[in-house]
Amino acid sequence: MEKSIFNELNDLIFIITKKSHKILNVNNAVLKTLNYDKKDLIKQNIINFFFRKHCFFFKKTMFSEKKKFFNFVKKNKEKVLCETKIIEQNNEIILICKDISVEKFLEEKFIKTFHTEANMASITRVKDGKILDINKTLLDFIGFQREEIIGKTTTKINVYDNRKQRELLIKELKEKGKLKNFEVKLKSKNGKIIYGLLHSEIIKIDEEDYFLTVVNDITDRKNAEKKIETELKKNLEQQKFLSKISLTFNSLDNFEKKTKNALDILGKHTDVSRVYIFEDDKGGESTSNIFEWCNNGIEKQIDDLQNVPYTMIPSWKKMLLEDKIVFTENIQELPEDLRAIFEPQEIKSIVVLPIYVSKKYFGFIGFDECVKYRNWTKTEIELLRTISNIISNAYERKIIENSLQESEEKTTAILDAIPDLLFHFNKEGKFLDYKVPNDENILSIKPNLFLNKKVSDVFHLSFSEQVKKAINKTILKGKYVLEYEMPVDNILKYFEARFVKLKNNEVISIIRDVSESKEYEKKLKIEKEKAEQASLAKSIFLANMSHEIRTPMNAILGFSEFLLGKINNKEYKNYLEAILISGKSLLSLINDILDLSKIESGKLSIIYEAVHLETIFKEISQIFKQKVNEKKLSFHLKIDEKLPQFLMMDEVRIRQILFNLVGNAVKFTNVGFIKLYVHGVYFDKLRSWTIYFEIHDTGIGIEKKDQELIFEAFEQQSGQDARKYGGTGLGLAITKKLVRNMKGEIKIKSELGKGSVFKVILPNLQEVENVNLIEKNFFEYKKNEKIHFESAKVMIVDDIYYNIESLKKLIDSENISFIEADCGEKALSLLETQKVDMIFMDLRMEGISGYETTLILKEKDNLKNIPVIIFTASSMQEEEKNLKELFDGYLRKPVNKKEVYHQLMKYLNYEIIKNTEEKEEEKMEIIDDKLKEKLPELVEILEKEYIPIWEELKTELLIFEMEDFANNLLNLSKNYPLSSLTNYADTLMEKIETFDIDQIEKFIKKFSTLVMEIKKLIKK
Repeated sequence: MEKSIFNELNDLIFIITKKSHKILNVNNAVLKTLNYDKKDLIKQNIINFFFRKHCFFFKKTMFSEKKKFFNFVKKNKEKVLCETKIIEQNNEIILICKDISVEKFLEEKFIKTFHTEANMASITRVKDGKILDINKTLLDFIGFQREEIIGKTTTKINVYDNRKQRELLIKELKEKGKLKNFEVKLKSKNGKIIYGLLHSEIIKIDEEDYFLTVVNDITDRKNAEKKIETELKKNLEQQKFLSKISLTFNSLDNFEKKTKNALDILGKHTDVSRVYIFEDDKGGESTSNIFEWCNNGIEKQIDDLQNVPYTMIPSWKKMLLEDKIVFTENIQELPEDLRAIFEPQEIKSIVVLPIYVSKKYFGFIGFDECVKYRNWTKTEIELLRTISNIISNAYERKIIENSLQESEEKTTAILDAIPDLLFHFNKEGKFLDYKVPNDENILSIKPNLFLNKKVSDVFHLSFSEQVKKAINKTILKGKYVLEYEMPVDNILKYFEARFVKLKNNEVISIIRDVSESKEYEKKLKIEKEKAEQASLAKSIFLANMSHEIRTPMNAILGFSEFLLGKINNKEYKNYLEAILISGKSLLSLINDILDLSKIESGKLSIIYEAVHLETIFKEISQIFKQKVNEKKLSFHLKIDEKLPQFLMMDEVRIRQILFNLVGNAVKFTNVGFIKLYVHGVYFDKLRSWTIYFEIHDTGIGIEKKDQELIFEAFEQQSGQDARKYGGTGLGLAITKKLVRNMKGEIKIKSELGKGSVFKVILPNLQEVENVNLIEKNFFEYKKNEKIHFESAKVMIVDDIYYNIESLKKLIDSENISFIEADCGEKALSLLETQKVDMIFMDLRMEGISGYETTLILKEKDNLKNIPVIIFTASSMQEEEKNLKELFDGYLRKPVNKKEVYHQLMKYLNYEIIKNTEEKEEEKMEIIDDKLKEKLPELVEILEKEYIPIWEELKTELLIFEMEDFANNLLNLSKNYPLSSLTNYADTLMEKIETFDIDQIEKFIKKFSTLVMEIKKLIKK
């Protein structure tokens, strides 16, 4: 029996010898736990089955303590931790071992979990409340070091915000042993408070009771609950407030008094600086402050804000209509035009909402904050929006009420005042009511005979059928107009009967005698036809005049440009340049007259395309730089760096405007300066730019009385010396009209004898986003590069011989051959047998026109792919649109080489060959010993005398000083006959004479290279 109990016990039992510690016997629990056979254990030293660290410990402490903990080693080398009791009995020792591996594992797991718990956790001894352990989460919150906490009570470290709450917690825990979801407030070392849900229970550790406490942080939830509670309370207050406002407008009597009362309630509730209502005029052009409430210490603005034109604040109405709100916490974020209005009122923050009446914009209600920059919440904005709707509804009801009353009064007054006949019919055509003026009876029967009779009873059959048909159509469509003739007192008169449907399928007809207006219409039609014929005749005359003048101008300018490149005689070159300049001046005058005519007839359209602003302004400044330098004026160009590179503008017209304004500034300024400022403002809400050009001068100035006159065609300011200043008086007239066509504005500020400022404002200009793509299209070959066309055949069709010759001379290419035709018929005939690569086609010719000729060839399969460039002197804009759709390119006579080459390069194969002649000449230059000895002397002169002048010239590009510089170099080359020096001076002089600014700028920079090359010659 004892043996049976020994083997059935769950504890591991070893019986060993006292001296040698050899195992005498073990129970089944040992074999099962350590996985040994009994034969493996018997007579073996028990130390062999201990974990090696515990062997010595076993010998040393065998009888020193009641309980010992040893790690036994299983057969598979795993460890088994046992709580061991040792009993000494005679010469034997009994080891009773309890396997606590699982308990130890669970304990370690508990400790690990405890310390990694995301919630705050602690272990506190029940008997004295001292803290045994605390996890990192709780430690981080309370802000103490671990050593400051362990062994202290929660009372001592003051972790509970409410001590009574702690006492209640401990009392309930001791009574119940466990507590869940107990809400507590904990306090950190620095006073921070959190809310938590506490879970606690009593646990045993080494036979002693401890509180295991876990606190889940619910601060965010509590704050959210408080916020919701606050919002609910606030919403309730707002509901009461909205009800109060709504009740104010419950009835519409004393509307003005009730509106003021509503603003008073609204202002005090929102605690803003100012609340106001604005109402637009009937045309919607301006707005006025009609109601205003101001907080204490806030100045009223109502008297100063009457009939404010929307043109002063262009972005205001647009923002209200598109965004349905003007809202900002800082008015500096608003567009410039709005800040100009708000800043004098000391407004810092603002909310403005539109008021709509019958779905139409009526005005707006606004809320200003002048004391601080206010952070408007979404709730506040929605509240103000609701108020706006309440006031909109009140206004709408009031206006409808007034409108109904006025309508009744007006209807009565109109019916009494109008001389027209009114008839009320049912759908069968019976007269139900009528109104006939007493002073005029336009019918042959008495009015009292109409009532309760049908139309067929009163009028003849054909007219009564017309009336019945009109009644039926009115019932179907709602309204109808019947015009008819009827003899009255033997005079044929014209009448207009307007039928309008009423309820119950009844109609009312208003009949008016329109005999006079019919006669007037006839006369007006005749006058209109005459005006149209006159306008057409004017347009045809202008087109013919343009054609007749441009055609010979094409030859004059074309041949002059060709000869200029062929003649080396300087005297003849000067004559040719004079011809070119005079021809271009004459052409400019013709263009001015034609442009003015087009603008006045409404036929000049603005063509928007990507424009590089900086290029335009720099070119304008370069064009006038020589004249400015001759007059010893200073010219300043300043372009706002914030402006985009490209804007959508009409480049031709912008150049024309700037040329006229800057040209006038230069012409009328003899002393001082000319300044061209360019800046802009970007309106984020409108997603567009407004650009400002300002031209300042210190010229003769303009008297106040002449400042409007100068913008009239052919007018100049009084007292102006026509011989001294010249001009036709067209420039400013065209400029003003062009600016207006661009929806812009031009202003002038001037004082006689002190100069003038012209300011051009161009609004709503769109920025070009894909700048990289546009820049690629700005390619243009350089003049120091030669275009070498591959072999090609070009047809020129023109009925004027010298136009053909002029074009051939401008092209001037060895590889291009020409086919000529003096009419469309001949061109089509030649194309049947000869193949061409490109055609230049005149528009107006005898026989079939260039337009008709091109239509024919574009319909032929073998010809339709040939590029056709229109080559015309026409100036009619409506023609240009049609031509650009049909033709592959457009050239207006007179043309220059650059324009012609631009078209050729589109359709013909070519390569660009750089001119390397100068470099080759430099390489081939040979100097004698005598000259070589003088080279150091030459270099010294160049560096001391010429380099300082060159440094200034390469940036300023002063033409007349460059000319002196080139002449001095030529004179210097006589004493030092170096071919590279002579060639440089000659080439520079040629470029100065052609006034090619780009080439001058590039070539002048090569002077430093020339000096370096001369130095190299010395070393050689």
